[in-house]
Amino acid sequence: MAKAEFLPFDIGRMVIAPGHNPYIFKAVFGPKALFERGILARVASCFEEHGASILTLQTSTLPGGKVWIYIAADVEGDGKAEEIVSCISQAQHLEDAEYSPPIIRGVNVDAWGFPPIIGGSRVLAVRKPILEEFLRRGWRLMGGGFGIVLYHTFFKAGQEIFRILYSKMTDDPSMQVRLGEAVFRILGYGALDIVELASDRARVRVYDSIECESLRGVEGAESSIVRGIIAGFLAGLWGLEINQVSARETRCIRRGDPYCEIVVEKRVLTK
Repeated sequence: MAKAEFLPFDIGRMVIAPGHNPYIFKAVFGPKALFERGILARVASCFEEHGASILTLQTSTLPGGKVWIYIAADVEGDGKAEEIVSCISQAQHLEDAEYSPPIIRGVNVDAWGFPPIIGGSRVLAVRKPILEEFLRRGWRLMGGGFGIVLYHTFFKAGQEIFRILYSKMTDDPSMQVRLGEAVFRILGYGALDIVELASDRARVRVYDSIECESLRGVEGAESSIVRGIIAGFLAGLWGLEINQVSARETRCIRRGDPYCEIVVEKRVLTK
């Protein structure tokens, strides 16, 4: 796996366009709009017709099957935003349309979206400087005990997300693994590559681990969040509990390796 295969993406509904006038538009459609062709093209045409450049566009599905479209556009001229909303209002299945002007010149933020959701679950986006300070201070103040708490917490999280999500989507272990790799990546933990998987052992590589990148230079620190999530996911796959698996980090970007590598194995329990 090479990092060049992936592209960074913006999960925020914040638009920064210095020197421009970013308005944000909301358009909510009934459930029939989700699978009907041409609606998005109709909405986009309203901006072209009124000389507004679309800066970003996203769609979200609401409970009950409704769809809402978020569009940020560079809008200049008095009354243009109202004209665009009037145009959007002619689209089939539309239930609501409105706009919010820039908070300050060149900057605007989604006025309607909350809470953020991925895969049906609410999420919290944490900026790297905050996570970094939390991890570095925790290891320096609490030492290995901090790592144990993190590992156990995120092991349980990884195990439960397997049970309530991946195991329900497919019975095929290879597809469960592919889903796990993809979700781990889009949540920002790192680019995951399960390079070896058997019924009792797995070897996993993590590129650009945000946890280990944050811990560079912290003596005694090790991967605990990422290691816990991976071990918990695999324990869920194998039908095991935390005392039945071990997870050790054999390579790490903190030590200058090109990726972090974690080996997860079933424990041989003795009576």
